[in-house]
Amino acid sequence: MKKRCILSFIGACLTMLFVVSCDRELPINLNYKHYDFVSLDQNGGTWTTVLLASPEQLEIPEPADVNSTQYQTELANLKDAMSNLTSQQRNAVEYWTNNPSIRWMEIAMELVAKYNLILGRNQKEIKTHQST
Repeated sequence: MKKRCILSFIGACLTMLFVVSCDRELPINLNYKHYDFVSLDQNGGTWTTVLLASPEQLEIPEPADVNSTQYQTELANLKDAMSNLTSQQRNAVEYWTNNPSIRWMEIAMELVAKYNLILGRNQKEIKTHQST
């Protein structure tokens, strides 16, 4: 009887430990300081593509001339939209323009930890720890 009580107590303690330890979320939205880039990467055109077979698969059209009506209209619309931002929208802009690659890494790390994912190179290779 005493042994059964001790085992029940240990089991209850382990269960509580498991429940309490899984209660916390990952620390996200860390406060990073803005930084200015020192220089351009002169070798940027020689990078190896990862998701594309070659850079030619992605065609970016040349922007309109800065004196064109199209450009000036787009610029005026952008200035108007920026002047009417709410404080919540301004905070979102500040958040995403302050080191956006780190922000995406925060999201990826949170999802990996939350769903116990082991990331592969593509969607077919994503596995969970439980299925391996």
